[in-house]
Amino acid sequence: MKIDYKKFLMSIIIVLIGNFILAFGVCAFILPLNVITGGVAGVAVVLHPILHISETMLINILTISLFIIGSIVLGKRFAFNTFLSSIVYPSFVNILNVYLKDVVITDNLLVASIYAGICTGIGVGIVCKYGSSTGGMDIPPLIINKYTKIPLSILVTIIDGLTVILGAMIYGVEASLIGLFSVLACGKTIDIIMKIGKRTSKSVLICSDQYDEVLQNLSEFSKLHKNILYSDSLSTNNQKQIIIATIETNKYKTLIDLIKKIDENARIISIDMNEVNEHKP
Repeated sequence: MKIDYKKFLMSIIIVLIGNFILAFGVCAFILPLNVITGGVAGVAVVLHPILHISETMLINILTISLFIIGSIVLGKRFAFNTFLSSIVYPSFVNILNVYLKDVVITDNLLVASIYAGICTGIGVGIVCKYGSSTGGMDIPPLIINKYTKIPLSILVTIIDGLTVILGAMIYGVEASLIGLFSVLACGKTIDIIMKIGKRTSKSVLICSDQYDEVLQNLSEFSKLHKNILYSDSLSTNNQKQIIIATIETNKYKTLIDLIKKIDENARIISIDMNEVNEHKP
């Protein structure tokens, strides 16, 4: 199999950039102020008072351990894609922790928490978007996502939230509540990053007494996929024809305006879709 070296080099650069941003967020905001957040850094902050092991050492231990677990469960391809992260992320943390040790960007815990979440979300998001992993605490969400298909951003938020709740037992409820801002910022940032470049769509169900006219006008609507169903009701004389249309989100308002011009009483139900798969015989 021919290797696309340009694509391979780009994936390496992306992994390096993502892990650097993640490590920067850890060393600039999380470790200096003991921000209770998700990820291995957040777990390290929580476990430090209990185990009396330095946060950087705990990050190294957790990263390697989770990499081994992920390799076993997610397979060789995951191990190959994540191996680089498992090396460079702890290395970046160790290096940046030295150079940023005396640098104070902010002493406001809430501000640090939010910026930590944004940095973590950017780092994890761009690495996962390109089919790799930063290792660490995004491995459990990837494992769960494999079997449940629950969106990665939601799983990361849940698992990070559990870490913050655990942190409340060590640092108190107030610190834990502030840490939730970091978790929410991280989850939202990952969600934004993962959607960049994706064409979002809507599935629209249209029920109208002016069925034929609506269908005729929609047939001229670009890139519109149409199916016809029949709705069953208690009365066989009251059956309605329904149009199911899949359309790009940016054309949704135009579609609604077009339908309403034909039939103001048309019933319309729309559902957001992140992916559309067409199966052709």
